[in-house]
Amino acid sequence: MQCTAGNLFSQNITGPYYDTPFGSTLTGGNGTGIEPDNSPASYYDLGGHLFAGQYPINNPFDTGDTGVIYLYRVNNTTIIPADTTEFSDLGYYAFSHLQQGKYILKAMLTRNSKHYKDYFPTYYVSNLTWNSSIFVELVDKSIFEANINLLPTFDTLSGSASIKGFVVQASSEQGLQVMSNAEVILFNDSMNPLTFCFSEKNGSFTFPGLPYGTYYLMAESTGRFPAYLKITLDQNHTAYDSVLLEALTHNPATVEELGDPAAAVISSLFPNPADDNINIEVKTTVPEILNFTIISLNGQKILSGDYMITGTGTLNIPIGSLSNGVYFLMVSTPGGQWKEIQKFIKL
Repeated sequence: MQCTAGNLFSQNITGPYYDTPFGSTLTGGNGTGIEPDNSPASYYDLGGHLFAGQYPINNPFDTGDTGVIYLYRVNNTTIIPADTTEFSDLGYYAFSHLQQGKYILKAMLTRNSKHYKDYFPTYYVSNLTWNSSIFVELVDKSIFEANINLLPTFDTLSGSASIKGFVVQASSEQGLQVMSNAEVILFNDSMNPLTFCFSEKNGSFTFPGLPYGTYYLMAESTGRFPAYLKITLDQNHTAYDSVLLEALTHNPATVEELGDPAAAVISSLFPNPADDNINIEVKTTVPEILNFTIISLNGQKILSGDYMITGTGTLNIPIGSLSNGVYFLMVSTPGGQWKEIQKFIKL
């Protein structure tokens, strides 16, 4: 068994059923988008438990839940949907007769499950997004302990504000098209995931009953990159009804913001991608102590520190100790009255 922490983002992976970011689509003689392989094929089985909290679903007692696993095969520059299975007995899933190679696993509870809204759809082992997930590599034997731990949602949201909109994807031929059954994830202003929903057949989604505050949204679609959207709800802006949330074939460099302009002006961070340091220019109307925080795609705070900015200044932030991957830089005032978030790639 070999489980590899796959930096899938750096591979710029997309599926043959998506718009490809490459100059041409890789297509083999079978027309599937897979390079032909003349070597003898080896086949293995893959299985594991789906945990919801301390125990697997329906194990050791009935939790009233049904799990579903989506299996994707990673082949060179493509992600290919391979299989789907629903299961309930003892919280155990299984796939049989899989070809040797690398796979992505995504798990969730079905809509009729008792605890459907209590857990996010989650990638193996316990990741919120496909481009930060760990892939399973079937090499020389079957794997029967590829367990997945569902990430819990935050269930105490209560208020009178709301966010509604549509999930869209860009098409070179037809412009923006709506996406049905796309997962939409809602984060708080510290990039901690709160809850989720799925877009309807017309691409629409809604988050009702929200308290005032700042939120971030993203559309999680395996093989596509999310465009993060920042929205602030207050007494003057109690509802946003026509938000467009994009799923992209490329990495967006910044976070789009809806709402009032920020109290300070910051540049796009540079260089991006970066190796040892990132820089960002900040302009304030008064001297300010600014806090910087680097956050992983899963919402984990990695590094944090304070800088004094007088009028105009440049933050130089060392990132050499970070692992390769995608991160967020959050710049804020100590009391949190103002903050901005940008995304960057660590090489």
